[in-house]
Amino acid sequence: MKYLLNIIQPQNNLKIQLLDLLEKYTSVDPKALGIKPHWQNESLWK
Repeated sequence: MKYLLNIIQPQNNLKIQLLDLLEKYTSVDPKALGIKPHWQNESLWK
């Protein structure tokens, strides 16, 4: 999804929105969503 969004709208803020949601809903397990540890440090998200 992030890859396609970067093509359609390069100046998107999906990373910020996702971080905010994960911070707001701390009961949601990122691993259960398939999110790898330290995902925000991968080149796609920088």
